[in-house]
Amino acid sequence: MNKQLIILGFHRSGTSLLTQILDQAGLFIGDKLLPPALSNADGHFEDYDFFSLHEKILKYNQSNWMFHDEVDLVVPDFYINRMQALVKQRNQEHKLWGFKDPRTALFIDRWHDTLDNPYYVVIYRSYMECVNSLLYRASQNILYSKSQDISFWKKPELAYRMWLSYNQQLIKFIQKHKERTIVISHQSLINQYP
Repeated sequence: MNKQLIILGFHRSGTSLLTQILDQAGLFIGDKLLPPALSNADGHFEDYDFFSLHEKILKYNQSNWMFHDEVDLVVPDFYINRMQALVKQRNQEHKLWGFKDPRTALFIDRWHDTLDNPYYVVIYRSYMECVNSLLYRASQNILYSKSQDISFWKKPELAYRMWLSYNQQLIKFIQKHKERTIVISHQSLINQYP
């Protein structure tokens, strides 16, 4: 039977570091990974197929990665079919595989219904550390002309609302699926706890 390991957490909470460690330990996380960036020099360790699917669903709902409960997210059947096709393809190619994209938190119930034998690793980091990291990354992107997005300065509460929205989704999910989930802190990962 196939197994899937899904890495969950808010943006800037350590999901890339955690996924990098799991990748180095032999977990297949995809062939088409997003490239490294200024804020993630080693890479994001996000499979483009999952990342782009989440982006499309958010766009369909007139939202984006900065989702903060401003709309009720709807996942139409054609995107559910795409989820099922991705899972089927991965299951045919790998007995054990996984993926990571912070946006997964917003659709985790749908993924859980689609996956046949999933397990979850959730990494959390304090809201202040995540928000500071988001603001720092946004500042770097503006400074180095990678972006002109000043959303965090136009709406100072936005990053906090995002953190709360994503983490509320994760808490609800963890409570329903405790037997399949392990939760670790960013700090324990940095400290290399077993």
